[in-house]
Amino acid sequence: MAQVNMIWQETGRTMTGVNGNTTSAITAGDILYASGSTAVKFGTTAPGNYGYDDIEVEPVKFATAAAQGASVIGIAMEDAAAGSQVMFYTEGVFFSPIINTTCPLRAGAPVGCAEGTTTPGVIRCGTTTRTAADLKLHLGVALTGGATSGDYILWKFNAASRL
Repeated sequence: MAQVNMIWQETGRTMTGVNGNTTSAITAGDILYASGSTAVKFGTTAPGNYGYDDIEVEPVKFATAAAQGASVIGIAMEDAAAGSQVMFYTEGVFFSPIINTTCPLRAGAPVGCAEGTTTPGVIRCGTTTRTAADLKLHLGVALTGGATSGDYILWKFNAASRL
């Protein structure tokens, strides 16, 4: 029987994609969601390679986190003009500002991406209770805490953490 699931890279900690936003640039540090369509990229045979434009990403800061936050796949390593190539991390430990402080963000609390802001920061996922929507937006966990908007925290990001 032929092998079906072909490994591309063992760690998958960084990837290359394309800025799918046709009007706005990506800034290094932006939290990115997968914005590509469901159109078939590779057909029925596993390719030997992929082009950077096969993975389309856009920053959540220009989107609605409730919709696109569940599709987060990385954090931009560099700036990228509209439609250009961008490298991004799929996991790591980051310093990010707290954007929404309706509830103090304590060390160990789950974090998600902020929406509707020009700053690519994080928020606490849920307040006193976590809803199903909060679980979908979970990107990682706070390693330090804070209670003032704009203050930085240290947090662990893992694109697969909400699965």
